[in-house]
Amino acid sequence: MRTTGVAGTQPLDSIEPVKVVAGIFYQPEAGPFRAEVIATHSAGKKVGDTNNSCNTAATSCFTPSGFWILDATASLRVMDHATLRAGIFNITDKKYFWWSDVRGLTSTSVVRDAYSQSGRNAGLSFSLNL
Repeated sequence: MRTTGVAGTQPLDSIEPVKVVAGIFYQPEAGPFRAEVIATHSAGKKVGDTNNSCNTAATSCFTPSGFWILDATASLRVMDHATLRAGIFNITDKKYFWWSDVRGLTSTSVVRDAYSQSGRNAGLSFSLNL
């Protein structure tokens, strides 16, 4: 999407790159167990797709490349109203950035890594619905 202003037509930096999420799951009929694998793809951003608002005489905006991440989760209903969930996220330990997090950073920013997403990580939760 582009806007028209004094300087002519410029892209909107608030538009995220294309993102696709797909998954597959296994759950026996009426069973207490469920497992799923989720793949997420985000397209990269090019300087030409931004209004390059962070441009200075020496540098341009940081534009992250596209990426794929893979997550796996499992859940077990242990009682009628209680569920245990576990997951491993970013299984391939990919370093990646969401455009909305880095929009406006310069390509030479020394704090850029602070905006990257978590590497491989795991989570465990228990929910009780009364």
